[in-house]
Amino acid sequence: MTLIAGVDIGNSTTEVVIADTTTVPPEPCAWDRVPTRGAKGSPEAARRAARLVQRLARRSGFTPELVAMTPQQPVLTGVHALPRVQRAPGRLVILDDHPTTPAGNGVACGRPVAQGAEPPRGIAVILVASDPLSYRETADTIKRWRTSGIDVRGALLVGDEARLVHARVGSDLVIVDRVNADLALRCELIALEVNDFVVGALADPLYLLAHLELLQNEIPDATIVAAAVRESRCAVVGRLPVAVDNDLHQAGSLTFTDGSVVNLREARDGLATRPAGSTAHLVFANGTQQDVFDAWVVDIQSLGSPAALRRAAITPELAVSTLATTGDATVADLAFREVNPLPIMIVGNEARAAAVGARTTPGCAKDTVVIDLGGGTIDIITDGSVTGAGSGDLLSACIGALAGISLGAAEWVKQGPAFRIETPSIASSETLSQDFLPTRVPGSLVGWLAVNGPAGPLPFSRALTLGDWRLLRLAAKRAVIEDNVRRISGGLQFDSRTAVAVGGPVGDREILACLSSALPALAIGRGNIAGILGHRFAVAYGLVLLANQETQRT
Repeated sequence: MTLIAGVDIGNSTTEVVIADTTTVPPEPCAWDRVPTRGAKGSPEAARRAARLVQRLARRSGFTPELVAMTPQQPVLTGVHALPRVQRAPGRLVILDDHPTTPAGNGVACGRPVAQGAEPPRGIAVILVASDPLSYRETADTIKRWRTSGIDVRGALLVGDEARLVHARVGSDLVIVDRVNADLALRCELIALEVNDFVVGALADPLYLLAHLELLQNEIPDATIVAAAVRESRCAVVGRLPVAVDNDLHQAGSLTFTDGSVVNLREARDGLATRPAGSTAHLVFANGTQQDVFDAWVVDIQSLGSPAALRRAAITPELAVSTLATTGDATVADLAFREVNPLPIMIVGNEARAAAVGARTTPGCAKDTVVIDLGGGTIDIITDGSVTGAGSGDLLSACIGALAGISLGAAEWVKQGPAFRIETPSIASSETLSQDFLPTRVPGSLVGWLAVNGPAGPLPFSRALTLGDWRLLRLAAKRAVIEDNVRRISGGLQFDSRTAVAVGGPVGDREILACLSSALPALAIGRGNIAGILGHRFAVAYGLVLLANQETQRT
């Protein structure tokens, strides 16, 4: 066998190395990577890999005689919005869903009344509009009620048209949109507040106690709700006739292999104290369920100070990464052959291939610890290996949520320090030095934080300071990478004093510091596969080496 192609279909990218196995060690002849299409393990991903092998062979002139792959074990990563509190305490409920377009300024309390109902006279009312598209009708109803003598203090809307309604009814009305109207109409009393900075009245438990007419034994409930809305610009709190179902604000649940079940919001502590692979089943708040081998969870709001999170307009969210229970080679094998008829050899697993490939880095020994940071998983390999969910894709999800940007932009923004555009020609760095920009930028970008993107400065936030962003970014890397590596490596014994880090996220200039903090006993360096491939392609080149060993045995 002369030419072998190692194909690594990852969660984020697909990498191929074609190597000449007549040399010792096999010499890489051609290599390339593309974004993975579809989910890892899917037919679409395998077909994309097959086309990459064909294109690389055609472009380089090196046509492989064998393709080496591993079973595909997919990882799912996503950001899931959460309610403000884990459960509705007693009779109190928080009715808004983190609206970004409230209108008015002030506090309003009253009895909720549906837009189509007959409003009572002599008491304060809060209009509740259930139709998200009827802002004109809602505005007309408010004006009609007020003209007839109804004391309308505020309005709650299902859609996001609060400012459209407010513009038509006057400036003395407090309006909050994106509200659970059905639940609001079940309440006896409602208090709502909109403030230019943060709420004050609804963050005061004594105010809630008095204006929602609570009992003295409900003071603890009022305290919980007040704390939950304290850093918000607006909030809506209602009082129900009786205590609500505890599942009303459930964030989802995670079941461990020992049978214990925890709320998903609280799963982080349970995951951190258990070895990787201790999870069994996960249920999200929307009812979606999946069996999982491992999971890692990051609470977005735990990553920064309240002031920084408020400036970034961060809403309560969890970033969750889950690793499927099993891997399968059959689907990828069949789909690959549909496009490329080359013979395929299924070799070992990704961790074994990563270890073999990573240890071809100059300076590595046979017992060097390998840390493989992929898009979806982290593998730590010594004599054996441990795989845990949560890596580059999870970090992108956290960065995207913190900055309010797309995952594509987050891939660039997460990679290192940012700068602030001071003038069209000058930028300030995180070290407070100032430098000329390579090219002038539009004046509209002055004041924005940016990073060097694929086509020049990539702006991503005007709300945050450089100091805020540095703290948030490093906190996200500690939560996703450092804490996770510490968890995954918990049961491992290291005979070596050195480690090599490989995989796409290792290109991040701040990742080695996270790894060194998690594993202080090891001297950790960045991989350079076969001395020429850099920190990527460890699995792909390792597959070539493993397949070559197998063919020589047979």
